[in-house]
Amino acid sequence: MTTIQAPPKSMITPQLKRWLLILTVAITPSLVSYFLITSQGYQVTDFMPRWNDEVSYWNQINTFREVGLNGGYFTINELEPPAQFTHFYTYGPWFPAIYGTIARIIGWNSTTILVINTMLIGLALVIFCIAAQLNSRQLVLTILLLASMWGLLLYLFTGMQEAYQQVIAILLASLFAIALREREKTRLRYKVIGLLLIVFAAVMRLSWAILFLPFFVLTGKKTVLRWIGYIIAAIAATLLVIVIANYTGAPGNNSVFDMVSAFQVSIGAGLDYFTRYLAHNLGRLLFLPKPGTDVLQTYQIIVLIVGIAAFALQLFIHRKKTSNPTSEVLFHLYNLGVTVIAACSLYLIGTGGDYRLLACHFMITLLIMIAYKRYRLVLMIIFTNLVFVTVFLGDFRDYTLSKFSADHSTYTTFKQAAETYLPYDPKAPNAWCNTLLIAVQDYDGTTLVGTPAGIGISFFKNPENPILKFKSHYLFLSTENYNLISQRPDAPKLTPLTSLLDRILYLNQSADCPTSTS
Repeated sequence: MTTIQAPPKSMITPQLKRWLLILTVAITPSLVSYFLITSQGYQVTDFMPRWNDEVSYWNQINTFREVGLNGGYFTINELEPPAQFTHFYTYGPWFPAIYGTIARIIGWNSTTILVINTMLIGLALVIFCIAAQLNSRQLVLTILLLASMWGLLLYLFTGMQEAYQQVIAILLASLFAIALREREKTRLRYKVIGLLLIVFAAVMRLSWAILFLPFFVLTGKKTVLRWIGYIIAAIAATLLVIVIANYTGAPGNNSVFDMVSAFQVSIGAGLDYFTRYLAHNLGRLLFLPKPGTDVLQTYQIIVLIVGIAAFALQLFIHRKKTSNPTSEVLFHLYNLGVTVIAACSLYLIGTGGDYRLLACHFMITLLIMIAYKRYRLVLMIIFTNLVFVTVFLGDFRDYTLSKFSADHSTYTTFKQAAETYLPYDPKAPNAWCNTLLIAVQDYDGTTLVGTPAGIGISFFKNPENPILKFKSHYLFLSTENYNLISQRPDAPKLTPLTSLLDRILYLNQSADCPTSTS
């Protein structure tokens, strides 16, 4: 008697297949970055922060990891934040606190920030895949997008804050995917989480406050009175964010607050400042020579804005009754269009900062387009990214690979000397006794990565600026800057400690510290 055997069932169930795809989504950006670095003969373990922002972030994280809020000041021109409990730079203590807390658990060295970036990006992408309820086709398209998202890959394996900001973008895309799906029926917990996330994000980067209004509108009822309420609530939330940011962050380079200061003088002065600033930036947006990936993203966003605006106009003319596509179209138009206008109005276009800012909102729009199956538009972006892959590789070499070198000699030299001459004093009467003052030019390079945990770094652009009061206990100066400072009528009494890398480390005996003498 012959028996008929049933065909074996596949080991990969649809659910397992979906989770394998989600895992691939989570690791794609880091896997591509790792391949791009190692394929050029570099080792990930050779990473060392080099840009001034990177060095500043690295030291702030290291200080929070080691001493929490009890370190020296990270400021410009020795200007303290109004909040006495924090000594961190313009963005406040939040970013150093998040990364520093994780570093307390997993340890800290020059490459730890890359590990944290990988973990947070991966976690955020998993959350998005679940929140947006992506199917297999959408997951595959997300993988392709992430593997060619140049604005993300340029900064993922660096010490910049951009990977963290992209994490915020992905989490916000998750919330807006839910809001666009559920709209007025959005559950209270998602409304609360969304509001708190936008507040938290905007405290560190004010541009995120742009998203208050669409979040209120999407998740609330649509009446004239409620629209007025949403606008008032968005303005109130933005003002709250500004108050928190001003209170917890040190005064510094912030074009938004410069604009606010102009309006505080008078409405006329503010409008004049705004008009000149906007005209200047509009010219820089399209015609300023910029890195290739910056130019590519700028024109991709402009094309999307024009295309979405045309589609929105078509919907309006034909009075489509289906509200879901209208809501999504208007969200994309707002998210990209208002962000570009805000960047031109309040940012300095062409500095790289505007590129990174727009990359985050670009990510939100593209992820939501995948969630709502706008495949053609996403494929168009992927295709144009791949067409200009050689441009990206050139920028990747300059932006990312330049930070991977086995030569850490300047870091090692400074670290060894700093352990002797820059000791952190947990019993110091004030945070300035644990602060080093430098010229901004000295922030670039790997040298100051060797600064001991707990020692804050304040920098100046002009040593003759009268705002400088020389409260810092230590100064690291070139001969030129030392001469300029010594000629000031309020020159501090400086005693050389040691010569390092064409600079001299000084003890400021005029500082209000126990080891100083009057």
